[in-house]
Amino acid sequence: KPAEPGFRTFTILPHLVAGITRVKGKMPTPHGIIEASFDAVKGECSFSIPAGTTASVIGIPGAGRRLISLWLDGQLLYRRAGAGKNKAIREDDEFFYLTNIGPGIHQVRSQSENPPLKEHLNERKIPWKFTISRFTTDSITSGHWRGRSGKKGYCFFGLAGKEENTRLPAGIQSVTTRLGKNIVWDSANADARAIGIGSPRRAGAMVTRDPLATLQTMTIDVVAKDSLNHVLSLYFLDYDRRDRRSAVEVFNLNNLNIIAPVQMLRNYGNGKYLSFRCRGSIRIRINQVRGPNAAVSGLFFD
Repeated sequence: KPAEPGFRTFTILPHLVAGITRVKGKMPTPHGIIEASFDAVKGECSFSIPAGTTASVIGIPGAGRRLISLWLDGQLLYRRAGAGKNKAIREDDEFFYLTNIGPGIHQVRSQSENPPLKEHLNERKIPWKFTISRFTTDSITSGHWRGRSGKKGYCFFGLAGKEENTRLPAGIQSVTTRLGKNIVWDSANADARAIGIGSPRRAGAMVTRDPLATLQTMTIDVVAKDSLNHVLSLYFLDYDRRDRRSAVEVFNLNNLNIIAPVQMLRNYGNGKYLSFRCRGSIRIRINQVRGPNAAVSGLFFD
């Protein structure tokens, strides 16, 4: 998970559960590929940190066992008792934590006391707790948003430079978009799927910039001035019917913790609304999954 934009600093936390005691994976970043591998049974881990980046936190799976010793790149970093204890290691029920690991390929070997990993994991559950858990979709309303959405405010994407296309509620300070680009499919069409102010309706959207590297995603930051609940609705439109599929993530804007399960949007050739209730400032990240790009046409407040 990035701790700074562009993965200049990041965290690696493998949440292992019963039946999954080994995991490995790669994450492409603007600085290079982050690679990590963990085997909690053998106590062996490796990770590759790209040049110019720092792993601010790496969690070595412990699964509730007390750490006896830990080696980093062949050097003894920690021993619980006796000589050789060089550095304090923070630990909890899930991880032993390494901090501020610089670039390079690193190897970790750890030794922990019983109970065995699988027994411990079978006895415990790791719940995912989300601030936002309920989403609704609407594939019927299409571009006829008036009276249905936007009673408190709205933002229309794809129509840059037209001030009448944004009206924010009193409790919302700003809406800022990043990484996407505006497009207009048709500026003089009365297509019922298009949204906007005035006539004719303009069929436009903000889209991801595929196939440019690392630009298969775009964000919408909503900064709140109050702590009240707001209902937000995103309007997705696959205007040229190219089988777009998109993934939507919602984060707390202050700490960038994910606060909702990932939502998959598909079959939005006729337009589809995704609605949810939230509080405080959030970041919405929209990712291309299938089709030429991801496309979102509007954001409504109720």
